[in-house]
Amino acid sequence: MMSGDLIKLIERAKSYIPSGASFTGDLSERVRQLYSMVGEDLAKGVIQIEPGDYIRVGSEVSPGISLAAPIGYDVWYLHPTENALGSEDEERTDEILERMDDFLSCLQDIKPLKTVRSLADLEYFAWPGWYSFWNYWENNAPYMIKVMRYESILKGRSFKYYSQGMPVDSVGYLAFPIGQLGVMEIVSMIGESVTEADDFEVDSEDVIIDSSQGMMAPMDNHRGHCIGSHLIENGYLVQDNVELMAEDFEGQELVEPHRWLRYWIQSEDTFPVPGEFVVLLAKPELFHVIWYQATYPFLYSGQYWENEYYTSGIVKEIIEPHDEELTNNYKVWVRGYEMYLRSSDFLEYEEGDRVAIVKSALGLSKNMDWTQIDGVKNNESSSAESPDDDWVIAPISFYEGG
Repeated sequence: MMSGDLIKLIERAKSYIPSGASFTGDLSERVRQLYSMVGEDLAKGVIQIEPGDYIRVGSEVSPGISLAAPIGYDVWYLHPTENALGSEDEERTDEILERMDDFLSCLQDIKPLKTVRSLADLEYFAWPGWYSFWNYWENNAPYMIKVMRYESILKGRSFKYYSQGMPVDSVGYLAFPIGQLGVMEIVSMIGESVTEADDFEVDSEDVIIDSSQGMMAPMDNHRGHCIGSHLIENGYLVQDNVELMAEDFEGQELVEPHRWLRYWIQSEDTFPVPGEFVVLLAKPELFHVIWYQATYPFLYSGQYWENEYYTSGIVKEIIEPHDEELTNNYKVWVRGYEMYLRSSDFLEYEEGDRVAIVKSALGLSKNMDWTQIDGVKNNESSSAESPDDDWVIAPISFYEGG
């Protein structure tokens, strides 16, 4: 644990700290500079420090102390899992990110994690001039959004993928593959429905910072601040309905060495909204290598959360009735795909509205989890002349008062 004085020094530090190929040397240099703000004698006492280490410099009257606790920070950055952005086809990745553009732009154009799979993902370069030793590498690894798993249950049913840390009266969960506590200062959760709220705005203290030229997390004045609902602060869980380490999913692919963090949904919760993309944002601690991530914090994990029988989407175009039709049809973005849908009645919607979408022949019979996402909702499933027959826009609210 860092002392309060050291944290204040970190927050006040403004100087650019060199980044290099050796993160051990980089850490040592950063600590030397921090201690030099107090006195040169303190700075001389720091020889080497790595993530998980704690050093107190001694004096003639008080001996120094050096302790080490292993922290697996590499799990967060160097171990890939199933990717919500699909394959490593750059065009495919760009296409998916483009469909998420409205959401990401609300989050100040935050970028996903770049998972370093090998040294080939790090390209060496040097700036011309005397300061060329400050920057050595850039991260060319593909973007990754580690897939979130989830499950929602029907009333009176039990969970297919149960975990012992479930709070009483839970009706669902969102599960994210994460690494060890102590690596991330803040881990927060946010979804599309939050950014669509009339009162949503990004606080000036929640700023997203360009960190693409840094081996280490950038120093700034925004410690303790991050967009979204904080699940972890200062390396510790801060919400009662969060379980870590949750149980694995029996019969499903393991994500070792990751472990599961489950956010348990209660019956009174109004988040998430079916059909929205939910993400986990990660803001690393200052002493941890971030492998030249594009932004600080970065988008770490996520997935569309929906039900086999109902979802939602954003109206992109209104198609007025023609021939014998009595109501408007609508072009709606569902999970980032275009669908042409009919309305169930005469209620009209505007462009930009999030609308509820249900199966025409509704028949609830089983729980819903991430393996049952309907794969037929895509650009080819319907057209303006032939709206989708299986799904319809309905004037319903998913939550009381919603």
